[in-house]
Amino acid sequence: MIIKNGKVVLHNIIKVKDIKIENGKISRIDDSICANKGEELINANGRYVLPGFIDIHTHLDDTIGEFPLADDFHKGSIIAALNGVTSIYNFITERYDRPLKYAIEEFTKKAKKSVVNYGFHLTPINFNKKDKDFIKRLIDAGFNSFKFYTTYRDAGLYMDYEKIENIVKEIMTDKTLFLVHCEDDKILSEYYCFQYSKPIDHLTFRPKEAEVVAIKRIIQISRASNARFHVVHCSSKEGVESIKCSRDNIKVTVETCPQYLVLHSDLLQGENGHRFFCTPPIRDKENMLSLRQMAQEGLFDIFASDHAPFTKEDKDKNRKNLRKTPNGLPGIGALPHIIYKILREKHKAPYLELSKRLSENPSKIMNLFPDKGVIQEGADADIVIISESKRANKIIPTLSNSYNPYKTFYSNLKFDYVIIGGTVVVKNGIIINYNHKGRCLNDKSKGI
Repeated sequence: MIIKNGKVVLHNIIKVKDIKIENGKISRIDDSICANKGEELINANGRYVLPGFIDIHTHLDDTIGEFPLADDFHKGSIIAALNGVTSIYNFITERYDRPLKYAIEEFTKKAKKSVVNYGFHLTPINFNKKDKDFIKRLIDAGFNSFKFYTTYRDAGLYMDYEKIENIVKEIMTDKTLFLVHCEDDKILSEYYCFQYSKPIDHLTFRPKEAEVVAIKRIIQISRASNARFHVVHCSSKEGVESIKCSRDNIKVTVETCPQYLVLHSDLLQGENGHRFFCTPPIRDKENMLSLRQMAQEGLFDIFASDHAPFTKEDKDKNRKNLRKTPNGLPGIGALPHIIYKILREKHKAPYLELSKRLSENPSKIMNLFPDKGVIQEGADADIVIISESKRANKIIPTLSNSYNPYKTFYSNLKFDYVIIGGTVVVKNGIIINYNHKGRCLNDKSKGI
């Protein structure tokens, strides 16, 4: 396959180049490459060519509490591919009725339906010696990322800071990454008796202070252990500032999600405000605008979707008992569009920033670089070819029967081609290869 005349994003520069793809890899980048007889040729004239996007924070084909997620791996990966996301990371969470070994077997089987590449973060809940030995074997097998929660005690996920630090010191390697859901459980417990009488109370129940306190504690643990941490779905400007002030001597990266950059707490007003419930909550408009400015200034290492769609029926069934409303919003299909719109407000060449925050940095955080996240010879041929349409189209975050929190948002960004492992999966914004098989990103030489 040859991609000709595209405006190729090459690290920190954009140049018109041709790209040759062989055996799923980028084999050559040059000013002019001639196609052999019968070789597939894509004319990218006037279009931008970027490395495929990587969303390291998605929730698919699982049950959260009593509610099944609306997207399985096939449907979730279709919306990903349609919007240039060529690799996703999902979560495998151990439960008391689902030991980690069997959870891994279950999810790696489910994920074979994915048309995009997929990887997994693990959330173990048991850490006796036998479990730790198993976890260390999993790290050798390619499972290098783990998620901890500083709240969700009722769900059996809560872990105190001391335990986090001890576990990290015992299982960390130079490749290990620890993702953390940062909300301080002690602070949240002070509001636990607070009754949800209206949707806006969700904001009071989960204050900024809880996130900031937890982030500061994780910074302390990172400094003491020298371990790599990643703060997921940061929703407060104070949380970002805490990380910014400590950047020089810690290994902590941070993400935010589309909802915190364009949605705000006014949407929680009214009887249908529960449809915008996510955790942490969307906050006040001033905070939203501050996060948007921080995004434009490059203070977030990456952006991710925290894709967690629930059906309309499940979102609405507990109107009279809001505490039971499932928390989560669909987002994979919105991620590149929202981020592009925000970056475009400040950057003359938003494709450079888009590539850095949605491709290069996620690949580095997940130890995929330079195989992924960059267009260079020898890299995997995960490539998106983008243009701007004259007509803006509605942003569609999921193909499932979920409420669309972005139904008033439009985008001119058009994905003309999405190539995964050298195979064209999307052409002219349409899936042409529903049966493409994504590759498991955890599958190393020793196997799973």
